[in-house]
Amino acid sequence: MSRREKEIENMKKSILLAAKEVTDEEGFNKLSIRKIAKKLDYAPSLVYYYFKDKQEIQNALMQDGYQKIVQAVKEADESLKTGIDKLQHMSKNYILTALSMEDEFLKAQLNTSSVALKHTSSMFEGALKSKPALNVLGKSIVEIRPDLSEDQVELKAQMITASTFGLIAKLIVEEVNEKQKKRLIDYFIEHVIENIVKG
Repeated sequence: MSRREKEIENMKKSILLAAKEVTDEEGFNKLSIRKIAKKLDYAPSLVYYYFKDKQEIQNALMQDGYQKIVQAVKEADESLKTGIDKLQHMSKNYILTALSMEDEFLKAQLNTSSVALKHTSSMFEGALKSKPALNVLGKSIVEIRPDLSEDQVELKAQMITASTFGLIAKLIVEEVNEKQKKRLIDYFIEHVIENIVKG
């Protein structure tokens, strides 16, 4: 990477960091180029030099958080023998990753802007094919239940996604202690998810 490319990369990181600060303080929908520029003590035109518009910045912010979640789902331990073991491992990774980035996770998942929903939506028909994390989950379900139709697999994956989000949100909002958090996560993974898949 050339010196100029490094400078561009560093400037983009600075802009995204400032944008994240604005969204943390005021919310995703209140983000503006002017507010980012003010945080950096730059002219708005400089921000526009590096990013086409506010939506491109919002996409970059969402992509970063979404990639962490997708990576957590994909990191199933290949040494695990059964599909249910892989699914449980994947689910635990997802929950722990989400809990390690509580604010970022909740703000993204509860955001109703079209930019955010492009990354976070998963309840629509056909989501199994177009959402990477849901697709990985679906493949695990098929390994456990090869008898299911694609529609049934999608519905089960969506129910797991929705119920997992509910658990994560409650754990964050209620500030559950670590011992109880572990008990709830273990029970959820060993019983609730398995019942959704096998039921």
